[in-house]
Amino acid sequence: MKKFNLFMTLFIIVMLVTACTSTTAPNSGIEVMFLNDGQVISTEGFHTYSVQLTNKDGEAIDAQEVYIYINMEMMNHPIEGTMQKGDTGLYEVDLPLAMAGDWYVNVSVTIDGNKYEFTDFSIIAEGPKQMEYMKGYHADNQ
Repeated sequence: MKKFNLFMTLFIIVMLVTACTSTTAPNSGIEVMFLNDGQVISTEGFHTYSVQLTNKDGEAIDAQEVYIYINMEMMNHPIEGTMQKGDTGLYEVDLPLAMAGDWYVNVSVTIDGNKYEFTDFSIIAEGPKQMEYMKGYHADNQ
C-alpha cells in the first residue's frame, strides 16, 4: 500500500507540473506558457484563454502584441484575436469554439518589433456544434 501511495503521489506531482506547457522561441529568451494547454473546454459560450510571458530568468515580461490563433487540423474554423494585457506578462482573450474535437493553438508574440511564433499547444472541445462560429470567429472584428 505504501508503494502505491508513493506512486500516486509522484504521479499527481508530475501531472501538476506538466499541466501547463511552455515553449521558448529559439534565440529569443521569451517563454510562453499557455495556461489552458490540454484542457477540455465546452463549446457552449465563450471561454477565457490566458498566456503568461516570462524571460529566460522566469521574470514576467510585457509585449507589444500577443495574438492567439485556434483551429482544428484539416478544418476551417479559425478562432482568433489579439489578447489583452492583464497583470505584467499576463494576456487574456474570450473566445468561443465551433465544435467538439481537438484544436491546436498558436500564439504569436511581438516584442521590440520582433514577432515570435509558439505552436506547441492544444485544447479539446466538448459539446454541441455552434453553427454561428463554423466559419470562424475573429475577436478583433466584433
